[in-house]
Amino acid sequence: LSQITATTQWAEGEWSDFRGFPGSVVFHDGRLWWGWRDKIYGSVSDAFDNFDINTEGDAAPIVRSVATGGFERIFWLMSNQRLVAGTGAQEISIRSSAFDEPLTATQFTARAASDRGSADIQAAKVDSRAVFVQRSGKRVFEMVMDAGSQDFATRDLTRLCPEVCGDGVRCIAVQRQPDTRIWFVLDDGTCAVLTYEPDGEGVGWTPVTT
Repeated sequence: LSQITATTQWAEGEWSDFRGFPGSVVFHDGRLWWGWRDKIYGSVSDAFDNFDINTEGDAAPIVRSVATGGFERIFWLMSNQRLVAGTGAQEISIRSSAFDEPLTATQFTARAASDRGSADIQAAKVDSRAVFVQRSGKRVFEMVMDAGSQDFATRDLTRLCPEVCGDGVRCIAVQRQPDTRIWFVLDDGTCAVLTYEPDGEGVGWTPVTT
């Protein structure tokens, strides 16, 4: 406040120790994006620490709800051709209203690409694909752009080996050399390693005891 006298010109911040703080963050389309509850917050274009609501035009900050039906809070965000948000009920594809145009406050469309639902674990980006843990914490899915629908489609990567992550996934890490492997740290202290070369149809699981 600029003075010590009473004023009616004030507003409570969106985030605080009382309200809580965002749990997911990503850079996308020249903006810094935060995800919290059912909203995402995009900074002023090319000004990552600026969320000034008085900024006008296409560069203005973006504050939008991405709820498209049954909803729990946003658990992860990913820049993957489009901005993707993983929630407890859905995986949401966020895009401009015009094809391949950048997101703005007026050009913004959120659509559910999947109803699998995500666990509270950051998804892994592998080239143009997203790999995430389903809300049970025991199944792993990939999201890949489908040419027919022009949106993301999901595929169960644990469908042939459903028990491999049965102890529950705690976190994910990606290794790119000598080949692509995705490490899933499990709650019992072991790891499940997914050799992941989908273009060459090389997808297979290996349990690792640490």
